[in-house]
Amino acid sequence: MTRIVGTSCLAAVLAVPSVAAAATQDAAAPPEPAPADTTAPPNPYSPQAPGTTQVPKSLNPQSPKTGAPSGKITTTTKPGTTTSGGTTTSGGPTQNLVPAGTQQELQDQINKLDIPEADKQKLRDALQAATDAAANPNLSPAVRQANQAIVLGINATLKALQDPKTPPADKALLKQALDGANAALRLSQDPNVAAADRTFYLQLSQSLSGIVTTIKNPNLTPQVRQAIETQVKILSAGLVALADPKTAPKKTEDKQKVQQVIQQQTQALQVIADPNSTPQQKAAAQQVLNTLAAAPQDPKYLEFLDQIKQYDPPKACTDAIQSRTAQAGWPDGALWGLSDDACKDTLTKAVADTNSKWNQLFTCVQNQAFSTCTAYIPED
Repeated sequence: MTRIVGTSCLAAVLAVPSVAAAATQDAAAPPEPAPADTTAPPNPYSPQAPGTTQVPKSLNPQSPKTGAPSGKITTTTKPGTTTSGGTTTSGGPTQNLVPAGTQQELQDQINKLDIPEADKQKLRDALQAATDAAANPNLSPAVRQANQAIVLGINATLKALQDPKTPPADKALLKQALDGANAALRLSQDPNVAAADRTFYLQLSQSLSGIVTTIKNPNLTPQVRQAIETQVKILSAGLVALADPKTAPKKTEDKQKVQQVIQQQTQALQVIADPNSTPQQKAAAQQVLNTLAAAPQDPKYLEFLDQIKQYDPPKACTDAIQSRTAQAGWPDGALWGLSDDACKDTLTKAVADTNSKWNQLFTCVQNQAFSTCTAYIPED
């Protein structure tokens, strides 16, 4: 599988700029397939990794850059502690980037959320790790500034969610963006995720946490607003599913494939929202989004779903297939759903049905990475 520069295992029709490549990639680059790159990318979680001196580009090109805040600043990072990305610091003085009082503001706002306590704690832990990373002088400036922007962006999002003046439509969008930003942030901090992939998730978390600024932009057109709403909903749901061990793809190849789809969506949304994108670039980006949106009505997908229903699947199984199709398209999303534990018995029945023209596909999904099975989709 080819990959984009700065991302170890992702390939995309639309190359998304990462923290590691932010200094050299253009936000409005033509949406063409990225060339194969066989060199190992710099690890953005290594001290002062080369090529990581710029803040990663965002899905919110219309919003101002987040600079270092003024006022008294605090941090809880201590020498020798582990911070975002699983990096252990080597000691030395910290440089504070998060304003004093932000930690308490975050705690107060999180406590007000109408979500289970376990989910509140996950958000607290992720934000604490991000705050520590922002203060860690052993991390590259880009990674530190990205973590700073995420903390401040999520804080602003939480405030907007509690503000009675925030319109209901904005609150619904911000809640979805918060879920996605939190999931992406936790993925960026998972030591079991490849370093370059953590870079991608860090950037995506920064983008989603900045939606609160984007939707307040008076120059935001209805078309861009609608595109943002649609894609934030899909992206966030996909990220939440990826961050949950119960729903995440089990095999590495499958995780890579889903990440690729999310990356395509990310860049497409970025291109559409960028006022500097050309009409041709926006048209190509819109096609990516249209293809995903049309997946639940794809004739071959509907035929696939009808065949699955022949085996009396539980509702949890069909829900998984339909949800993953909306998040990752046809066929990858649908096969991701079919590989869910909720479909285990259904898949066993499907494999036993050797008279079905779909049997080879079902057998492949049961025994192999689902992302390698598309060749077995029957021809018309």
